[in-house]
Amino acid sequence: LMFGPDICGPGTKKVHVIFNYKGKNLLIKKDIRCKDDVYSHLYTLIVR
Repeated sequence: LMFGPDICGPGTKKVHVIFNYKGKNLLIKKDIRCKDDVYSHLYTLIVR
């Protein structure tokens, strides 16, 4: 499981959600943008 924001560059700024299942990396299909400002942000992943 990989989960969290990626702000490595001016164009990235997205939240990654990657599951490893049977040796394959499954990425989330929805594009989730993250904030890039001077504040700290808390991200919560809920898996159903």
